[in-house]
Amino acid sequence: MVVVLEGEVALHTGRGDERLGTGDAALVFAAGSCTVRASGAGARVLTVWLDSEPAAAPARVVPQRGTDAPLTAEFNTRFRRLPLLPRSAAVDWGAGLAYIAPADHTTPHSHVDDEAFVILSGHGRLRVGTESCDVRAGDVVHLPSGAEHTLENLMPHEELGFFCTWWTDFERHRLPQPQPE
Repeated sequence: MVVVLEGEVALHTGRGDERLGTGDAALVFAAGSCTVRASGAGARVLTVWLDSEPAAAPARVVPQRGTDAPLTAEFNTRFRRLPLLPRSAAVDWGAGLAYIAPADHTTPHSHVDDEAFVILSGHGRLRVGTESCDVRAGDVVHLPSGAEHTLENLMPHEELGFFCTWWTDFERHRLPQPQPE
């Protein structure tokens, strides 16, 4: 997955270029190689690598423009879901961009999923269970399944922005199967 945080880029997979701008995201499938070229100075891009399709699948890019998925309110953030794998894929995960208002915080909550945050802008305090730590742009944190967490924006006049991704480990959450007698 490629998320354009700022500027414009071209994705090249051997089947032509796909142009993306600030707020756009794209999944790149089975490309073998993918080149991300900035169209100007100052482009910032986040890439996430997933092993999700057989290498024999045809290369393709699935773009999502910033206007394709509006911001919603989730856990007291402005939140935008990023493109997901097709339903036929054997991967259970999701991703999004979230923004916390100045001097505000997310609603304390937990998930059955594991989750990871990449702090994109701002400065905050993350609480996971009874532990807390300060986080800044560039920090990456893992939130284990079931752990209550909240992220507080410590900036009085700026949003705190972060990329989040979550996934479910079905083996860990599988219920015990009844054993034959």
